[in-house]
Amino acid sequence: MTPPSFWHRTALLLSLVTGLINPTGSLHAEPVLKEGIEFAKVGEQPLQLDLYLPEGKAKSPLIVYVHGGGWRSGSRSDMPLGNLVAQGFPVASVDYRLSTVAPFPAQAHDIKAAIRFLRAKGKELGLSDTSKIVIAGGSAGGHLAAIVGVTNGNKALEGTVGSAQSASSDVQGIISHFGASNLQTILSQSTPHGLKVRVPALELLLGGQPDLARLASPVAQLDSQDTPLLLIHGDADPQMPFAQSEEFQRAYQKAGLSVEFVPVAGGKHGGREFYDEARTKVMVEFLNRVASSPASPTPAKTSKPAPSHADVSYGPHPHQLLDVYLPSSNPSGAPFPVLLWYGGLWKPLKNPPDLNRFLPHQIAVVAVESRTLTDGVEDKTNPPVAYPMEDACRAVQFVRAQASKWGLDPTRIAVGGGSQGALPALYAGCSADRARPDSVDPVERQSSRVTCVAAYRSQPSIDPVRMQEWVPGVMWGAPAFGIGFEESLKRREELLPVIRQWSPEHLLHSGAAPMYFENNWDLTQPATVTEMDYKVHSPAWALGFQKLATQAGATCHVKYPGQETSGYADIWDFLVKSLQRSH
Repeated sequence: MTPPSFWHRTALLLSLVTGLINPTGSLHAEPVLKEGIEFAKVGEQPLQLDLYLPEGKAKSPLIVYVHGGGWRSGSRSDMPLGNLVAQGFPVASVDYRLSTVAPFPAQAHDIKAAIRFLRAKGKELGLSDTSKIVIAGGSAGGHLAAIVGVTNGNKALEGTVGSAQSASSDVQGIISHFGASNLQTILSQSTPHGLKVRVPALELLLGGQPDLARLASPVAQLDSQDTPLLLIHGDADPQMPFAQSEEFQRAYQKAGLSVEFVPVAGGKHGGREFYDEARTKVMVEFLNRVASSPASPTPAKTSKPAPSHADVSYGPHPHQLLDVYLPSSNPSGAPFPVLLWYGGLWKPLKNPPDLNRFLPHQIAVVAVESRTLTDGVEDKTNPPVAYPMEDACRAVQFVRAQASKWGLDPTRIAVGGGSQGALPALYAGCSADRARPDSVDPVERQSSRVTCVAAYRSQPSIDPVRMQEWVPGVMWGAPAFGIGFEESLKRREELLPVIRQWSPEHLLHSGAAPMYFENNWDLTQPATVTEMDYKVHSPAWALGFQKLATQAGATCHVKYPGQETSGYADIWDFLVKSLQRSH
């Protein structure tokens, strides 16, 4: 997380003008620097890049550089790869929204937008070849370079920033200088000094949502398709654990992927030695290997079976999409009951449960992607949480409107979700019917009522005071109101009308749909689970919600190890029996 420094700027100028460090022996004349090229705009914030072009025909690959700064500071002007420009490689140093502006995955969305822009506008910018791109970065920038680099074809991290949507954001190689690789293990590996830096930095990056740590961890996103990786890290780094690069190397090796790890003996967190002649030579050799490798498109990462109807739009926003999975046969000829399963609040995602739990029972499944909290913040929606909550109800109305077309039973619709995806399901089950018979929109004329609600390892409230009552010390839900958790706690009385409108436990009534909560942990934190993760997924949430549901006259079941439920083996049994019984 190295801030801009004098040595970076000095080394850059020397290497650009004179080709001072040149392990191959060839000198290059002064390159061209094109500053402040706007590649996208998010709200009122322009996103720009600086393009460093060597004189003459540039080599392949193009390098996209991501600056460090703890995700919350830094500048694209802090670009230490002047030696590579002097070797003939073009470098684009890019902006991204800092964590003080937007939480992850906004940073990945912005960087991928820059890559798409460079491919779409390459010729105009003086780039003769953008077919091969290597993404590089240092510290926080090394982490972001890695997460972008290992998620070619990952729709959840693609985003919709910028106008060059048809261009590819794939990269063909990754160079990470002292970057993070696993946000789920980094705290346990950190020194006391590192913890002082890391804890507040992660809080900002993840928006107080530990659920995002896995999505933001490169080691958790690996598969056999990923691109070659070069790691350079000091073995005496007091700020970014050296173990993060060791862990990344092991994960790459386990996946059978190409990885080269260059430890810097005695190296701290940044410094001349990471970009000296020896390390420049290693980088040049890596870049040349990428340039000589055959180019091939990276298929989208997916392990889901093909849906019967894919990417069906249920609204005008690009994140309002459904995948519909229908049973393969229908011996009875009767319409299918259907389960709607919601994706994430922070990332656009369609993530159906195990289809084998439902399709053999003649139950259809609809995976719902919705507008996210990040979308709400970017669009300045007040509050941002209105987006996923409104979409939860509209998805029900849309499926009901399409029921006859798809062979579904409009009277038997269940909703559910896991972790963050359960919140909109609970909202749909507890809120008032949204049917507007006089609407010009035929979808809005449909009822939004549901048969039942399933919530797995869920957080059923956005009320900061309620959270603290149920799970003391937990911080969750930012930026539901467009602000951080601590600020929402301080301003709770001011926010109470909004909380009462959107938080499911404030909407409980005797006519709410029957609900079933299940957790895989009991009321004691497992030794292998971090405190933050346990608090976010503790069954104490469900027990607190159940108490309020009982007071309101609503049906609410809670299951966790040691706590069984009468009449139902588990959450999946509840869904199947409820949909079959409601016929």
